[in-house]
Formats: sequence, C-alpha cells, structure tokens
Amino acid sequence: MFTKLTGGTLRPNNLRRDMDRICQAAGIRTLNIHGLRHTYASLSLRHGGPPEVVSKQLGHVSVAFTLSRYRTV
Repeated sequence: MFTKLTGGTLRPNNLRRDMDRICQAAGIRTLNIHGLRHTYASLSLRHGGPPEVVSKQLGHVSVAFTLSRYRTV
C-alpha cells in the first residue's frame, strides 16, 4: 500500500498517473506496480538476494512458490 505524505491512502488512479509521468520522464516504457514487484523479485534473486528474504517481502506462503515464479525470469 502506498500512502500520501499526510498518511492517507493513495488512490489507484493517482498512482497510475504518477507512474506514467515518471516513466515518461525517464524515457522508459510505462510500468505498473505489479510489473515493478516482478522486476524487484527477479533482480533480487538474480543478484544473490536470499530467497527466504525475497519470499517474505513479497508475502508468499513458501520459498518454493517464489522460486517457481521468479527464478527463471
């Protein structure tokens, strides 16, 4: 969950709009939040991140699931 500076919940449409603007300014294709999650998990594992830590951060019930989903990407 993302929050505003004031602590309130950030609305999904506002988050998407901000992500679109940030990606455009960076000159990269538009990514959604799930895409960022996937990228984080894949890169973490590829660069030696402990599978147990990555799995816990993603909220998965097992390390086996995390590895089956992200290790080969």
